[in-house]
Amino acid sequence: MKTKEQIEQRCLKLIDRYRRQYVTASTDRSPSNCLYNLSWESRNHVEDDLEKYVELAPRKVSTLIVLNKPSPIRVCGYGSDDLTKWNGDICDTKEVSSKCPYFLSVTTKAEATKRFDDLMLDDRWVMDNHPDLANLQWVLENRKPGIEKNVSLLKRYFIAFTHSVAELFR
Repeated sequence: MKTKEQIEQRCLKLIDRYRRQYVTASTDRSPSNCLYNLSWESRNHVEDDLEKYVELAPRKVSTLIVLNKPSPIRVCGYGSDDLTKWNGDICDTKEVSSKCPYFLSVTTKAEATKRFDDLMLDDRWVMDNHPDLANLQWVLENRKPGIEKNVSLLKRYFIAFTHSVAELFR
């Protein structure tokens, strides 16, 4: 059986590991993390009953099965304010964005770390994203080992309920 200190150490290691993973995912050179990357999704799909609107030439009928869901096109928007000089390069893979000279991350490491720490205060987010950590925190009855005591979800709902009832009677 593990001691409380050993469980707290494991909890701290997991928090540190998940923080590093979150910061890395938030700041790596991927298209979704670039300040200049623009996402465009076509909404101009051809209707099935095109014959009602346009007289079409006779054609062979084929069936096309699309296995992937339609995904937006990601374009480098650097320099798009001057359309005469803008290349409009497609930037939708990590290979392209990792070599892009104009890449600028949307999030800094400090911002990503702060966002992760804020998310860690949400019990539902921790349970949905890191159930192993949530279980250890439940065993310890401590949201952040060595820092603050956990306020149970029921207690928080009760406090919110009493505050909302008090607002009704003001």
